[in-house]
Amino acid sequence: MKKIVLISLAMISVGGLFLAGCAQPAHAPSPFPSLSPAPASEEIIKLKFSNYQPPQSVPMLRFHEPFARKVEELTNGRIRITSYPGGVLGTAADQYDLVLTGTADMAMVSTGFLPGVFPLTEVIELPMQFGSSEVAGAVYWDITAKYLLDSDYRKVKVLYVNPTGLFNIFSTKEVKTLEDLKGLKTASPSPIEAKTFALLGLATASMPPPEMYIALKKGLIDLSWNEWEGGYVTWKTYEVTKYRIGNIDIATHPNVFIMNCDVWNSLPADIKHAFEEAGGFRKSRECGRIMDEVNEQALQQIVDYDQKIGNPPICYLPEDEKAKWKEAVTPQIEEWVAEKEAAGLPGRAILQDLQALVKKYSN
Repeated sequence: MKKIVLISLAMISVGGLFLAGCAQPAHAPSPFPSLSPAPASEEIIKLKFSNYQPPQSVPMLRFHEPFARKVEELTNGRIRITSYPGGVLGTAADQYDLVLTGTADMAMVSTGFLPGVFPLTEVIELPMQFGSSEVAGAVYWDITAKYLLDSDYRKVKVLYVNPTGLFNIFSTKEVKTLEDLKGLKTASPSPIEAKTFALLGLATASMPPPEMYIALKKGLIDLSWNEWEGGYVTWKTYEVTKYRIGNIDIATHPNVFIMNCDVWNSLPADIKHAFEEAGGFRKSRECGRIMDEVNEQALQQIVDYDQKIGNPPICYLPEDEKAKWKEAVTPQIEEWVAEKEAAGLPGRAILQDLQALVKKYSN
């Protein structure tokens, strides 16, 4: 994986994100003071974190649980975070409302599950923009800091963001070219992704990731789009498919780690600083980097599995074939910009900033 030189947090007033959100002013720099040991008499603050993903998923094990432990460490145990993974408190589409209503204090929200609620965050989902999840994590954070705090995320406190890995294909039918996709059925929880897949010639049903395993097994859909980690570890779609198509990297799915505003505003200043120190730009970029690493590991495990049971080797798109796929989905980007501009939203500006940030963090 291409190593990326770390860039200062000061770019694009990223530090301002920590004071923004929850209807507070954005983009004001905030230093992180050292946390002194807590007095023994300090009350322990107990918080609930909700996630629809299973407890064995990489986001739970490598992103969210370490974040919780880091906050607990920085606050000398004054914060205690209990996780409720696997949709115990609600489905994937429920996570945002769980936080707004206070049923959960924090949650990971997959924005694509809530059409129309996060209109500018959709820019992260547009097709074939990122070469790695690490770049996507850095870009997503900067876009959040500049555009999303006072719009898409104005009702919550953003602690960090974590994109998925880049999506490739797990299929029950052989696919080697764009023409092979015509008439096949797939599924997506996101309208943006569904439009992308339709441009590739696929029929698309609306379906959350936990349901795709059974849909593939029963033949209700022919293929699913997963990162290698998601297809092997989290959702295990490799078990009910025979073919894999790589080098597509069609898109990533944006996830945002949020806190209820009333809870955030009730926290002492030094506790807030602990959350800020554990989250932010570095955490968002780290999430992307880890996702890239685990995808490489999962890919090798898939290769070993396929060899063991006699599945065909993974088909990687040649660059000239990949160019055809990119040409097919490119019109969606301009259509998205036009739609947002017509709604009075800065579609052109946010896309231009995203493209510039991709170049910046890819060097």
